[in-house]
Amino acid sequence: MPGLARWALALAGLTALACRGEAEEAHRAEAARVARSVQQLRAAPNPAKAPFLAALEAEPCASSDVRELKATCVAAYRDLLGALGTARALASALAMDAAAPPAASAAALVESSEARLARAREGARRCADLEGALARRYRF
Repeated sequence: MPGLARWALALAGLTALACRGEAEEAHRAEAARVARSVQQLRAAPNPAKAPFLAALEAEPCASSDVRELKATCVAAYRDLLGALGTARALASALAMDAAAPPAASAAALVESSEARLARAREGARRCADLEGALARRYRF
């Protein structure tokens, strides 16, 4: 019986290693998938980023480090697109002159856009750092 117990213990250990290996491979695949989505978003020209942002937002994430990457990148690119949208709307209103907001309102919109762009820049740096860390960790 002691020999049988050793075999059972060895089999249980091998099963545990196989399961852990599968879980690690699933985590690696998830990290690579989300990182690829981030790269596509980053590479898209600004006017074409919205669908890539939506695709990143839709990516499922089970792992905390991948969720952190996704949340950081989504927030950064939301800020970027929001600031660019505000700037476009303001430029359009100013071009139409009659629809232009009062100078104080325009100045507030510019200031708000600049603050969002600053957050977007910082968030994009953090996004790139997190993506690089995952790429090094999982070698993809």
